Formats: sequence, structure tokens, C-alpha cells
Amino acid sequence: MSNSISPDLNLRPAKPDDAAMLAEFAELSFRDAFESVNTPQDIELYVADAFAFETLQQILLDSDVETVICLAGNELAGYVELWSTPGPDCIAEQDLLEIRRLYVGKSWQGRGVAQELLAAAKAAAQRRHARALWLGVWEHNPRAVGFYRKCGFVAVGTHPFVLGTDQQTDLVMSCRVEELNLD
Repeated sequence: MSNSISPDLNLRPAKPDDAAMLAEFAELSFRDAFESVNTPQDIELYVADAFAFETLQQILLDSDVETVICLAGNELAGYVELWSTPGPDCIAEQDLLEIRRLYVGKSWQGRGVAQELLAAAKAAAQRRHARALWLGVWEHNPRAVGFYRKCGFVAVGTHPFVLGTDQQTDLVMSCRVEELNLD
């Protein structure tokens, strides 16, 4: 995997020994994005489970999950987590690949890292013969919703997302692989 955003950046598949780095990065990225708009209790409950070292290690060992990391030297700039899971009923397409997480570090946002990670997701979808990508994104995250729309994703429904004890609503968005816009 290569990229065009900087000669100092490298995209590669994550390995089980990346679990600690991913756990720390994911928690920090999640807190940066959502801590100011959710209760501290709900944030703590969510990150304690979702980003625990053991949780990330199990994900990295799961053959149905592909995780690609973007490194700037030894610094993690972002990652994408792709799951071979069926989509919700609101997605008509079959043969799907879910983008469960696409996180970019705060200092790397707006610098093309997310597009490179989406390009890696597209390549994974093509290898796995998936016809479409889908994801859930919080309805109150306009920056992320706008980014995905710009890339060709369309909102096709909603599903619940539980953050600690707070049941929130995610938009379900999907995009046919050949229609993904990475410009």
C-alpha cells in the first residue's frame, strides 16, 4: 500500500502487536471528537470497553476484520477498520463491507489522510468482491457526515448507537465501491 499525501506517510495492515498503539490512539481520537458533547460518564463507559487493549487485540486477530493504519514516521496519523458484516435492512445492496471506524488524529485532519484510508477501504472492498461500503455516523457530527457525502456516501436510514447509557442515532450511509469519490 502506498500513498500520495507525503513521502513520510505509510499505510499498512495493522498487526496484533499494534493493539496498544491503536487503543491509545482510538481513545484519544474519540475523546477529541465527542467528549465535549457527551457526559463524562457515558464517555468513560464507552471507551473502557470499545478501546480496551484486549478488545483491539481481538479485533486485530479476527479474520473478518481488516484494519489499515497510516503512520507518519512512528506516529499514528489514522486508521480504518473494515468488517465483513451484513448491512442493516435499509441498504438494498448485497456484498457489503462495513467501515466500522475511520479515525484521523486531530493534527492530521484536513490533510488527506481520511481519503487515503478510504482508498484502502476501496481496495479491500475490491479484493473481497464487495459491491458497496457502508457505515454509521452520528447524526450530530456534521463534519463527518459532510465528508462522507462529499466522498459519495448517501444516507439510507438510521440505527441506534449506545454510548455508555445514552442511546443515540447514527445515520446509515452507503456508497457503491465504483462510485466512491476520493478527490
